[in-house]
Amino acid sequence: MNSHRPSGYRRPATLGEALRLLVEPGSTVLAGGTWLNGGRGGPARAPVVMVDLQALRLSGIESVAAGVLRIEAMTTFQQVVDEERVPTAVREAARRAEPSTFRAIATLGGYVATAEPSSELLASLLVHDAIVELAASDRTLTLPLAELLSEPSQLTDRIVTAVTIETTGISAAARVDCTRADRPIVAAVARRLSCGAVR
Repeated sequence: MNSHRPSGYRRPATLGEALRLLVEPGSTVLAGGTWLNGGRGGPARAPVVMVDLQALRLSGIESVAAGVLRIEAMTTFQQVVDEERVPTAVREAARRAEPSTFRAIATLGGYVATAEPSSELLASLLVHDAIVELAASDRTLTLPLAELLSEPSQLTDRIVTAVTIETTGISAAARVDCTRADRPIVAAVARRLSCGAVR
């Protein structure tokens, strides 16, 4: 991912205001800011105006149905790690995704929007049938995470507001790495449902 050079900062008080700011040229969403600010290699891009979502109160984890959790977009990795209702495979993937110094600020919504291809956390969300909620200027829509990852252009001028996951079944993960702190060379995540089906 290329890094960005901030040229302005906005902190909207409502989701509608955030969406209006986002369609302005050069605007980009600032969630946790761990990747937008630091970047992950590559040359600097054109200057951007950061639209900070912190004032929107999109943070929290709640049960919305039996076996279904809704995780709001600004929920940090550390909150995911600490929440016992979140499946263990997802909690562990969130713990490994970032060092402890970043887990308190990196957000699930920002991570989904960034969509790093080698992510164990995204794999864990996929096997738990993750659905992404997106806010647009004229409507709110939901998309399976797999569909969003295959067509990331669907994020244009939209904001991730939440991710829902199923918590039923049994999930497990395995990885091969050089050290426990490294990104894995190979990683796999699976979930067996009560009906016997496997994700």
